[in-house]
Amino acid sequence: MKSTPSFRLPDSLSKPIAAAIAIAMVVILVIIVLPAQQASANVGTDLTAPVVEELSFSPESVDVSDGPATVQVRARITDDISGVKWPYVTFRNDATDEYFLGNLYLQSGDELDGVYTGSAAIPRGALPGDWHLSIRAADAAGNGTTINATETLNLPKLR
Repeated sequence: MKSTPSFRLPDSLSKPIAAAIAIAMVVILVIIVLPAQQASANVGTDLTAPVVEELSFSPESVDVSDGPATVQVRARITDDISGVKWPYVTFRNDATDEYFLGNLYLQSGDELDGVYTGSAAIPRGALPGDWHLSIRAADAAGNGTTINATETLNLPKLR
């Protein structure tokens, strides 16, 4: 029968190594586990949707007769507890229900109070007329809001 080799630390090393392992476990608990539990608890208590504080886009008019155009969008969005997730905008033509999407990405600030920017691509040949801007923002708890802006993107008639 084969014997399994064993290894024993000298007594002078076993206590310092055990202490280092205990400290490492506490660090892991403080850095990773507790913040995750707090975030999870916040999601359960968050009942309020994000608020769109500011919304703008440029340019206000694009000509897509010769090719596509890009519209830049900027929004400041706040959330009280769990933080903004997945904001996006749409430009929609009321006459046809055709729409174009643009994702927004956190540019500055944080998920509780941040400035988000992005763009929407308007393809060549999109129908002329007014395209209405709306923004959708949800938070980590699943609360969402959609704001239909009063501003419109104008596409002149194709020549």
